[in-house]
Amino acid sequence: MFCRMLPLVSRLVEDPRPPLRAAVVAMCGDFCLWMGGKWSAILLDVMLCCFRDKEEAVRAAAVRAVPHAVLALVKTAAITADAAEREGGGEGGGGSYRFESIAKLFVSLIPAVCSMHSDMGISVRTALCRTLSQVLALLYAVSRKGTLSTFLFLPKM
Repeated sequence: MFCRMLPLVSRLVEDPRPPLRAAVVAMCGDFCLWMGGKWSAILLDVMLCCFRDKEEAVRAAAVRAVPHAVLALVKTAAITADAAEREGGGEGGGGSYRFESIAKLFVSLIPAVCSMHSDMGISVRTALCRTLSQVLALLYAVSRKGTLSTFLFLPKM
């Protein structure tokens, strides 16, 4: 089912009508939560492409979708950590690969979001302020809880 949805999302974010593109990209964070895992990486690419859209409303919608995308990454990381713990510490190919891929997504997403501070659109910069506070609060809560201690970069963010 999910593999059928991605081409549809990709086509809709390329639609010539800005309100439709904005509506679709606004849902990408939710799609990341619903679809999870490997699908989130593809949806994050879609969101990042929308950061460069010519329409301010589309860029702002993409920025506003980020907290749900980050929550999806945290959820996937927590599931991976739990599975690794059940398997005996997470050593081996599967768990460590998942951690590395999730870490790469975090490390690419956060600078891309922060780069939006130079956007000329006031609604984009306003969305960025709200988004950063939500993302930082989420990452702070996760790092304080210690659930994702494998991600040593989280407290530094």
